[in-house]
Amino acid sequence: MPEFSYHTKQILERHLIIADQAYTMAKLKEMSNDTLNLPAARDTLKLRIKEHSESYQVEWEGKKIRVIRPDVECTNGIIHVIGSVFLKDSDVRVTGGASLATLAPHLIMILIAKWHL
Repeated sequence: MPEFSYHTKQILERHLIIADQAYTMAKLKEMSNDTLNLPAARDTLKLRIKEHSESYQVEWEGKKIRVIRPDVECTNGIIHVIGSVFLKDSDVRVTGGASLATLAPHLIMILIAKWHL
């Protein structure tokens, strides 16, 4: 949906941490005695990491998001596949009756498609 490409780029940039090291979920958990402040391509990502019986959970903006697949190694870092999108209501401003509820499924599909590439 080309008309939402700007919004999609902004949302995806919130998911991209820029650092001089790759963070495994175990390392993030170790660092997150309190809230982590990680430098994202857009904004600062404020997270808490919880571990529950050999799986992880990310807490962001009051949401508890399950980590579906942690520590996918790539040539330039590590990807953690999560079960939801870091999406604020203010991220999507559209006219013509579309709402966050109607756009969210499309954004989730786009993110999932990107992770499977």
